[in-house]
Amino acid sequence: MDALVFTDSELIHYINMGVSAVANQMIAAMNPYTVKSVTISTTAGSDIPGDFHSMMPGELCYIMNGKVFLEDALTPPRNIRYFSAPANIDDVEDTIPLPSPYVAAVVNVAVELAAMRIGKDVNQERQGHMVMSNVRTAFQTPLGFMGMAAPQSGGGSSADKGQP
Repeated sequence: MDALVFTDSELIHYINMGVSAVANQMIAAMNPYTVKSVTISTTAGSDIPGDFHSMMPGELCYIMNGKVFLEDALTPPRNIRYFSAPANIDDVEDTIPLPSPYVAAVVNVAVELAAMRIGKDVNQERQGHMVMSNVRTAFQTPLGFMGMAAPQSGGGSSADKGQP
């Protein structure tokens, strides 16, 4: 009989850490999957949503005593956008709560964590996993070139190319 290396509880913990790591990268990239909204219907505010991670930049609101309030210049009702954090899984049979393109990145993080626990060096694998998963922050991806190679500059000025 083979020895048990990892318990289900430990694997669930690694998967949840993977979900959190990938979701944080998605939020940093302002991935639309992570954006939700809450309606503030009165000046008494609204409870912070259970899946709340952080506010979208530019939202005119503030948080105080577990509630979200509109800035004084705004009148309710108004929808406020926020970033949501996916729920943790509780069982090895649960579905990873992210869109399928990101599930492989979650599994890669979980495998790396498990491998580190038994003393494996995972630096090289981590670099490959980040490239393969294509989970990037907004600062790593040139605007307008999502999924495409950025054009290469040929040097010279725009005047040399007949452009104003």
